[in-house]
Amino acid sequence: MESKRLTGDELEQKMKNIQDWILQSVDVPEKPEMLFKMHPFGVFKEAKDFVDRVSEIAEGVKHYPTINFTTQYVSIMLWTPEAGGLTDQDFELAKKMDELGQFAMEKDRFGMSQAE
Repeated sequence: MESKRLTGDELEQKMKNIQDWILQSVDVPEKPEMLFKMHPFGVFKEAKDFVDRVSEIAEGVKHYPTINFTTQYVSIMLWTPEAGGLTDQDFELAKKMDELGQFAMEKDRFGMSQAE
């Protein structure tokens, strides 16, 4: 599946549909754009569970983020190397991760994320 790199106005419009993601340029000659976000967590198991759920979604759509995590946060970077920047796939995956992250934060807020 060939993905078209998004630019300018397309990126601006897509950014309006995702929550708290940062649009960054990668410091290489081509300067591709990427999306970056940190999801806060206070319990390692919850961060790991979130990463596991993100992995399942990514596997389902065959589009893979770069993920780093600790007990305190999960950081995610999205971009499509084959397109040399961001594509619709990146924004679709970001939106799905926002939904997962919101669910995880709601669980934490209501005290449901304590280690069992």
